Amino acid sequence: MLENRARVLSGAIASEMAKVAGDRSSLSSKTPQYEGITLDRDFAAKYLAVALDSLEQARANAMSQQLYIERIAQPNQPDIAIEPRALRDVAATLLLSLIVWALASLLVTAVREHAD
Repeated sequence: MLENRARVLSGAIASEMAKVAGDRSSLSSKTPQYEGITLDRDFAAKYLAVALDSLEQARANAMSQQLYIERIAQPNQPDIAIEPRALRDVAATLLLSLIVWALASLLVTAVREHAD
């Protein structure tokens, strides 16, 4: 009975050794895949950390720029326009044009009279 149990345990030990040491379904054949997956996970974690850091920097930059365009006081409009004075300018233009026309017509009349 002890010999039978010893054979069963020896068979179980051999089976486990085959799994660990060298079968296709053994842990040693799956180790490179696991290491590759672990390496990919580490790269993804570092990439995520860099992306989150860039996001925080972009947010901080946007907040600092937003401070410059934030309205501090409401602008006020003047009650009446001070310059340009449109009515005065139109009147002055008409008056000067009338004076120039009068001088020109006086000059033309004087030249015609003098020619006769």
